[in-house]
Amino acid sequence: MLINSHRSVKAEIDAREENFSICLSLGRTLLNRRHPRQDEVREKCIQTVP
Repeated sequence: MLINSHRSVKAEIDAREENFSICLSLGRTLLNRRHPRQDEVREKCIQTVP
């Protein structure tokens, strides 16, 4: 049962991999441009990466 749940979650993450990459790229762009809330952006990027 737990293995099926794991497979389901992994499949969803794999299906959204491109979205994660785009999100992280935008986050890096904001950090490079010294966004006023860069601490928050950095933290969200860290939380996004498994």
